[in-house]
Amino acid sequence: MDLGPFGDEIQFPKNVQQLKRIVHIFQQYQQDHYWHVLAIFIAAYLYKQTFSIPGSVFTNICAGAVFGLWHGFLLTCVLTACGATNCFLLSKFVTKTIITHYFPGKIKLLKEK
Repeated sequence: MDLGPFGDEIQFPKNVQQLKRIVHIFQQYQQDHYWHVLAIFIAAYLYKQTFSIPGSVFTNICAGAVFGLWHGFLLTCVLTACGATNCFLLSKFVTKTIITHYFPGKIKLLKEK
């Protein structure tokens, strides 16, 4: 997907200025490509939630600014639940196997306590 002159500016916001710029870009792009903006937002939000990346406050504010208060609120509630579920499932099935493989002594010590 070509974002034209905005392509290099898309990143997770770390401060209010970056948030304002992202919201402005999404609002302009959303006029003609609503579903693309929605898909990008959903993918980014799930990525942040699944891997517990800080900065959800900015993404929640961005959702409200781009999609409106109630649509943004509902969207972030559903995506937060899905992302937390993904994080749990990832840690239960993938991380558990990795940790028990690389740290069997530590796991045994913790189980004995």
